[in-house]
This record gives sequence, structure tokens and C-alpha cells, in this order.
Amino acid sequence: MSGHGTIPSGDNLMATVSGVKMQYSRLFLVEPYKSKYIPKIGDVVVGRIASIQRARWKVDINYRMAAILHLNNVNLPGGELRRKGLEDEVAMSKHLVVGDMVSAEVQQIRMRGQLQLHTRNMKYGKLGQGIMIKVPPNLIKPQKEYMHEMYGVSVIIGCNGIIWISPALNTNPDGGYNTDSTSVLPLDKRKVLVRIAACVRMLAKNLIAICDVSLMSAYSVSLTYKKKL
Repeated sequence: MSGHGTIPSGDNLMATVSGVKMQYSRLFLVEPYKSKYIPKIGDVVVGRIASIQRARWKVDINYRMAAILHLNNVNLPGGELRRKGLEDEVAMSKHLVVGDMVSAEVQQIRMRGQLQLHTRNMKYGKLGQGIMIKVPPNLIKPQKEYMHEMYGVSVIIGCNGIIWISPALNTNPDGGYNTDSTSVLPLDKRKVLVRIAACVRMLAKNLIAICDVSLMSAYSVSLTYKKKL
């Protein structure tokens, strides 16, 4: 039976895109290697602030259009949930500026496909030092949790194909994450960050589904290899 990415060709099926063959019972599909992110409500995403507008930020999340993060959908210092006023709008650039990395959740998908995000859960917010890796979104395996702590570092596996690897994150009463972009990480911590990043790239290069289990397995195997000097 022909699914998306395939067409009938005589008694067989022919792929119309270059990608990975997938079979569900008698249904055959081909997932493109570099497919665009297809959002769902509740998805955990990682993105970069692209612009600041009146009472909202536009966020690049590897989607066909920028997602919207409204001022009313973020935690202000103190974690207080209240209506935001003119003073809050004026101070928007104190919270997030163009180029900042953030983690968020897809709150709403509008008629024309535009996404609305929120960071009102204390585990979301601005991200500090870390390594960003972009992989094909179809390699992100569905899982219960997308934020993981492993080997002393934090890994956010964004449903949009953006993975963020950073020192362990600590939530704080000011909302979002307590980011420190000036501290110097110890060498051993930097080695772990780089090794996990290499494992993510290896999994993506070999088209292996990425989740906490596959990532930890790859990390364990990598420890048997000596690094080149």
C-alpha cells in the first residue's frame, strides 16, 4: 500500500523523495532525510529569538515561519503570574534579546500554521552556555520527557530537531533558568559536553532515532575509544 513519499509503479512502489523507508503493516512510507518540523500542541522546542515586537518575541524554531512568544506567556522575575503592562513591554529586552536561546512548549497552532509558544512552566525559559545541534526532526523519537540529566549535564531534545547540551540547569524563583554566561566551565565538564555532542552527531549521521536511551548507549560505547591528540 502506497503512503506519502511513494507512488505505485506497476506491481511495485517507487520512492518520490530521498529518505528512510518505513513500513506499518502493509503501508509503506518514505520519510525525507531533511524533512521540516511538523508541530503538535505540547511539543517541547528549542529556538533562537529572531526579533522583538510589541508585547511579543518571534522565535526561530526550525519551522516554515517564526513562532510567537507573547509577553503574557512568559514568567517574569519572581515567577509571578499576572497581566503585563506597559512597563513590562518597555523592559522586554531585559528578559530576552535577539540571539538568545530559549526552551518552550507549543501552546497553540493557528489556522495558517503559525505557532504560539509559552514558557510559563518553570522548567522552560532562557538558556545560557551550551552547544546547539540541529538534526532532522524525524529522527527525534517520541518520549515521555524531552529534558534529561545525564553524566552531570543537561540535554534538551527538542521535537523540532534542535538539541541543546549544557551544564546542569537549575530552576530558580526568578522564572525560567538561572543562566550564567560568564562562568568558566571545568575542563572535565567541557569534555562531557563535547562527547555528548559528538554522539548526537554520530546518531544523526547514521539516521538512528535520537532519545535519552540511544544517546546514553552511544556515550557508553564512545568511552571505549581513545580521543586523538
